[in-house]
Amino acid sequence: MLAKLPELTHSTKLDSSAYDGILVVAPKIEDVKDEKVRKSLESYAKIDASAAGGCFVVPSELPAAKIIFSSTGPLDRDYDDVRR
Repeated sequence: MLAKLPELTHSTKLDSSAYDGILVVAPKIEDVKDEKVRKSLESYAKIDASAAGGCFVVPSELPAAKIIFSSTGPLDRDYDDVRR
């Protein structure tokens, strides 16, 4: 029997305690606009250079307590399509 998946909702308030994680999907860490989130991601990428091009989880001082980052890689090349 499959367990029920948690409901995903969108919020523009990163300081909300109503969420247990922040999901960031971007081509690269430098594209993340929020400074607190970007700094957490950059500090991890400094110790694991391969993380910037993949998917990883880092702890955060924000109420959500964790940030999940997934890199899409570049999306503006001639051969990039919706599968990226």
